[in-house]
Amino acid sequence: MMKIIKNYCWLLPMIALFSCKKEIRLKDPGSGRKIVLLGELIAGDTVQLRAGQSAPVTGNAGKLLPAREMAMNISGSTGIFPLPYHNDGREGFLFTSLYSQPGLIINPGTYTIEAGDAAIGAVSCTVNVPEPFEASITDTAAVVYDGKPALELSIRISDRPGRSRYVFEAVKQAGYVDSLFVYNGVEHSYMTNWQLYDSLKSAGVTLHLRADTLYTPIYTRLNVMTEDQRTANRRLPLHGLRRVLLDDGSFEGKVTDLRLLVDRKEFVSELSKGKVVIRVRSVSEAYYQYLLAYELLQDAQQGISFEQPVLLESNVKNGLGIVGGVYEQRFDFLFDKW
Repeated sequence: MMKIIKNYCWLLPMIALFSCKKEIRLKDPGSGRKIVLLGELIAGDTVQLRAGQSAPVTGNAGKLLPAREMAMNISGSTGIFPLPYHNDGREGFLFTSLYSQPGLIINPGTYTIEAGDAAIGAVSCTVNVPEPFEASITDTAAVVYDGKPALELSIRISDRPGRSRYVFEAVKQAGYVDSLFVYNGVEHSYMTNWQLYDSLKSAGVTLHLRADTLYTPIYTRLNVMTEDQRTANRRLPLHGLRRVLLDDGSFEGKVTDLRLLVDRKEFVSELSKGKVVIRVRSVSEAYYQYLLAYELLQDAQQGISFEQPVLLESNVKNGLGIVGGVYEQRFDFLFDKW
């Protein structure tokens, strides 16, 4: 059994924008507090969104605070569903509150999210979750690129008719080996429930331990590189990218191949074992533009010039933040020895 815990890697760059010291072009949010919505609606996954409130402070800086008292719902073709607040213990470092509906599985289509706070006001956003697409990794090779070890991937995409936006990412998800046992029909981790296990064994209860690999919500982003001239944020080979963005304008409705290289520096580590995850994602237009603007902002901070000013567009009406629509194909690789 493989346990996957919700990924919050996407949230970190969004939170960073609220504490960024570099001056960039942002729409004037006006005075007073604003509701901030952050998250992804991923096809085939449950709904987990984070909400906060922006509080202007001195100068052009601002801060993000948790928001625990909101009423939030999501509506789609199957009806309207509440998104209640859940204390997940992460507000201290994510500065946002979790609103989720574990019983609702997202399907491709259009969704509307509404959230309100009596003291702040109401916001809404409309999110389009893309239709399915096919992707495969047709070849892999260990190579040296610009003097650094890399994994070369040949990724094939069967594009759907109509405009699509793709994002390619690589992360390493931390994992560990634990022993599991079943008691009263419930599976328990020995690592966190060893006292229960020992007490049951002492009482003569027959229990069986089995080893399994579990994965945590700790992700390390791996640099990716490409020489494909079609990508929206291609840089010189000396620079690694956090993600590669590709518009299907040149291959709409056709099959295309992309050569992606992933830095192998973190593939094998005794201190941070896990699995390497390659994510090929079709994303909504608003989310694509948001991620592209963020990549351009990071280029500017690293001294890589660009001509147009960066404008970060929110799709949250009367508020701030971004909620993206995603259809994802993921490919897992194990390099660490357990």
